[in-house]
Amino acid sequence: MMAAICKKLLCFFIVILLLFSPATVTAQPVTEQATEQATEPGENPAEEPGEEPGEEPTEEPDKGVQPISITLIIGSANMTVNGETRQIDEEGSAPFIQGGRTLVPLRAVFEALSLNVGWDSGAITGTRGNTEIRLTVGSTIAYRNGRRLLLDVAPMVVNDRTMVPIRFIAESIGASVSWTPETQTIQITQTPQFVEFSGERISLGDTAARVQNMFGFADRIDPSHYDFEWHVFHGDYSRFIMVGIKNGYVEALYTNSRGFMTNNASFGDVRRNVTNVRGITVYFDEHYGNRAHAVMIISANVERRTQFDSAFFSTQERQNFDATNAFRVNHGRSVLTWNDLAALTSRQHSQDMANNDYFDHRALDGSMPWHRFERNGGRYQYIGENLAGGYDLGVEAFDGLVNSDTHRDNMLDRRHRYLGVGVVFKADSTYGTYLGQLFFS
Repeated sequence: MMAAICKKLLCFFIVILLLFSPATVTAQPVTEQATEQATEPGENPAEEPGEEPGEEPTEEPDKGVQPISITLIIGSANMTVNGETRQIDEEGSAPFIQGGRTLVPLRAVFEALSLNVGWDSGAITGTRGNTEIRLTVGSTIAYRNGRRLLLDVAPMVVNDRTMVPIRFIAESIGASVSWTPETQTIQITQTPQFVEFSGERISLGDTAARVQNMFGFADRIDPSHYDFEWHVFHGDYSRFIMVGIKNGYVEALYTNSRGFMTNNASFGDVRRNVTNVRGITVYFDEHYGNRAHAVMIISANVERRTQFDSAFFSTQERQNFDATNAFRVNHGRSVLTWNDLAALTSRQHSQDMANNDYFDHRALDGSMPWHRFERNGGRYQYIGENLAGGYDLGVEAFDGLVNSDTHRDNMLDRRHRYLGVGVVFKADSTYGTYLGQLFFS
């Protein structure tokens, strides 16, 4: 059970070490470089020719998930949606309080919240993206994405209109609800969680089609530690981003590219000026003025996995590599090339440390990083190694390395040209997850 072990170790046993050897060898390095052409972020499919007379009109562009603001007043038949005041329905239905909870007309509010409404013999369904809520008239039992919940007040029918508890509905899709007793006013607001850079914004809840339209086809699709897949865009490391997609909708975002902006922080913001927002993790660079340098956003709609296979750990290697390259580009360094031999050497050492429960650059047989690389047939002029233990994710290990003087120096060393990353997990070892970075030129 990886998560439980690493969560404990992250609190108490995070260990990261650096070692390098300025050994001089004249032979050229052995390298293996991918030849597949990466799609440039922002590249769009070719546009279709203009419409001919008589053709169907083109669809409106997908603008993504938009902010929502709804105001209702107890006893008032009007509601204000995004600044526009309108009648709730033709029958003059109005919100009222029952058992200390506010009930509102179902259809008008569902539609204002962009929820698709389903109705079948008293069973009410509302869906938006990967969120589904189910209620039943007269029952205090409700479901959100299959999870059984208990309501304080049951939905009811009044004057042939179904009334539902607004707080449960709004909070189920991540909106916030405020109540002003003096004016008997309910305010519902939702600002999508997003990442933006270069004027392009992608938000939780956006469609996979919108992602493709913005960034092109993913350079790689990786399994994640949740029930979504990471669509990784690394063709241009100055715009590196990972987009988590589940059932065609965005459920997670990660970037450490210079210039990003999100709901509560922008790249370079000082920690003391950043407020906490649920679901958003901002990573800070302690050696760069304690400023924001990366962000991860995870939706409440996803479930954490409990079983992980070798493909998942290979993913952590590549994601650590990508984050390291974006970090180098942020600081004006060249992009490193992935090297399979260096990755194999790191993976073998990580496995040895996990199997024999130790953590050191020097293996039990006395070998150092350059010895192990040479043993595998590697040649180098300059070589360096970083080790990290106890991190669930490759990008989190990257953040730990950034916040150590010597390790960040290794990642930013101008002499390096190649990098291989090796990750191994062993449940009954001290650190659980072992990661090694082997740089060389």
